Amino acid sequence: MTATRKKLDFKRFILVLVMILAVAMPVVAFAQNEIGREFVEDRGYISQDQSMFTLPQEEFMVMALTRRDEGVDIRGLVPIVPSHFMGQEYLNANIEAVVSRMIVEARRVRARSVHFSHEIHQTESTVSVVIYANIATSINRTMVRSINFNRATGYMINANEAAGMDIISLARLIISERVRRDPARYYAAMSVDMNRQAFIMTTEGVVFLFDEFQLSTTQSGISSIFLSRQNIRTAIVRNDQYHMRQDHYNLQMIPLRYVLDQQPGYRVEYFSEPQGMVVYVWRDDQVITRLRPGSNEYELHGNIIRSIEGTPQIANGAVYVPITFFDQILPLTVYSIDARGTIIFLSYLG
Repeated sequence: MTATRKKLDFKRFILVLVMILAVAMPVVAFAQNEIGREFVEDRGYISQDQSMFTLPQEEFMVMALTRRDEGVDIRGLVPIVPSHFMGQEYLNANIEAVVSRMIVEARRVRARSVHFSHEIHQTESTVSVVIYANIATSINRTMVRSINFNRATGYMINANEAAGMDIISLARLIISERVRRDPARYYAAMSVDMNRQAFIMTTEGVVFLFDEFQLSTTQSGISSIFLSRQNIRTAIVRNDQYHMRQDHYNLQMIPLRYVLDQQPGYRVEYFSEPQGMVVYVWRDDQVITRLRPGSNEYELHGNIIRSIEGTPQIANGAVYVPITFFDQILPLTVYSIDARGTIIFLSYLG
């Protein structure tokens, strides 16, 4: 009887042990491979600025790097795209390539060590995998790269595709403004290639990330430029709403009031004066510019006289100005023309 009871107790012990392992394995599962790397779960990383980013609830796997390569001590965690995402193998190959290039850069500067960390940010349509590498040489500096993809298709996307607008051009304009205001501090910023820059897509907008000292030699740590969706204003002009000036190299002439009516805080008024019609542009109850149809000069903020690329015209009861005129009167404005000839103005009011 005692022997039978012992057998039953042993079987119960084995059963309980199996149940515990079955529950524990998905949580703390890891697999050691031949070069000392292990796979563990990643339940989300705390953002450096929690007020700006929304972190995912969906779990990613990570690969732990624990090796020494050509004199460089390589440590840290690298993300792995889960199997339920489309294009998983392709995306993981891109992550591996990014990590490899960062290690090459560490060797180039004769680093003693490089330590990897990362963040995962997701919206309904986009996943942004951000990889940081802290490189230790005579001084420490941090690099940042990103892999961004459409979560439904698995295709890699750039910032314009993620945002659905030419947000790269707006970011370039913001950087140019920083350089203009403080050239001594931001002189290095003009060499930045925004098409290749790391970024995070969030529900609130796009965050561009820059390596330590990439924008400014006096600014340590990863720096960022955040473009909020709520600060971006769009004005659309169809190809049948503007005309081309044949005598000015097919310069697009745009209806002034039509565009500014699509910009909050702006209004256009026409006044008749002894010298002819005068057009006033107001922003928040303040006159910012005044011009006359037929004259290629205009006043800016009351006293600065500037020239216009093409003389403003009156046609069909509306005042038309050159497309480049909006760069002068709207803050941080860029435009693009699509294949159908539709002009899209983007203005950043932040």
